[in-house]
Amino acid sequence: MATYNTLADGQVAASATAILTYSGDAPTRVSAVFTNVGGLSETLVLTFKRQGGTARRIFRRAMVANEQLVIAGLPMSKDDVLLAATSNASSVDYVVNDTPDANFSITGYDATGAIAQVTSGTSGNLTVGGDLVVSGGDIDAGASGAAGSVDIFPSTASKGKLSFTCTDQTGDTTVTVNAAAMAAARSISLPDPLAAADILLGKQAAVARTATADGLTTGTIADGGRLQHVTVTSANADHIIVLPTPTPGTIVVLHNGATGYELRSSDPATIAINGGTGAGAESAIAADSTAVMICVSATAWKGFFLDADSDLAKVEAAA
Repeated sequence: MATYNTLADGQVAASATAILTYSGDAPTRVSAVFTNVGGLSETLVLTFKRQGGTARRIFRRAMVANEQLVIAGLPMSKDDVLLAATSNASSVDYVVNDTPDANFSITGYDATGAIAQVTSGTSGNLTVGGDLVVSGGDIDAGASGAAGSVDIFPSTASKGKLSFTCTDQTGDTTVTVNAAAMAAARSISLPDPLAAADILLGKQAAVARTATADGLTTGTIADGGRLQHVTVTSANADHIIVLPTPTPGTIVVLHNGATGYELRSSDPATIAINGGTGAGAESAIAADSTAVMICVSATAWKGFFLDADSDLAKVEAAA
């Protein structure tokens, strides 16, 4: 069993001063704890001198009052020197211990004792035996231009993991996943979709579309997940609404007012509505109708509608 000894203690000077000169014959690893006991913010700078060579900076950190810095597992050989300096003398206490089995890491703690900053060793991993509490801040996995992920493992070995990742966004924007207010505690499970698939049900709010003479701009329904409710406004029964890209399983509910419209697929020549295709093929939707369109394949929509008093009929084949 390794024996741990205190090697040095004191207060950091205002200029770079040796806090430990290692004199052991065998290489070891040391750990140092620095605590800002003064009432001011301090900038702590640590340098390392290898066997009488040039002092090299290894760390710099601003510390507010009562913050701590712990450097664990710093390798040292005979005649290596660890030096420290801070903004004001007699403001930062230090203790250096011999910890030959410690892995290298640098951890900052705020005035409440919560982890404020972590710089891990060469493996890039930080192991925490218990809960990791972040007080007032974010946990970032990766950085802009460098992808990261959050991996969660189950209790049984070799049974996979859940990985949270992010693909490139259209713009430099943030996507937020938020748990809305719920009436009681919930356990939400993701069922097996049997293949790689989108899982969002679609837009929960109605989407407004206005029929146009060519079906473009406001006349086109954008892709929006598995389920959309579209409120259609039409000023002319010959104006056009275009369905979204056909993704099997997609359902689009369209409701219009006193003026009807023509309904087209996104490619009328190859994507059918109730079996009908052709250049410019379209299906007439009457006034005061609620049409339900179901995508059944990459080239076909099927649909029915309810008229003003809810009589049920199929949408006419596009022609």
